[in-house]
Amino acid sequence: MVLDTVVREEPLEPRGAQRLRVIDAMTGEVTVEMLISEEVGAVHAVGGGRALVTVGGETLLLGR
Repeated sequence: MVLDTVVREEPLEPRGAQRLRVIDAMTGEVTVEMLISEEVGAVHAVGGGRALVTVGGETLLLGR
């Protein structure tokens, strides 16, 4: 899991957005890439290029 801040370049882009990427440790392949404007509460890798991410009170399984 990689969580980076995103530089706001356009007026309609959300403030404080973050880019979340899930990367498979075995292959180095990015399995998920998304922009998140809500606060990320927790991030846990579960293997196989997947991760559990808590955003806005919901826990999501991301990956393939």
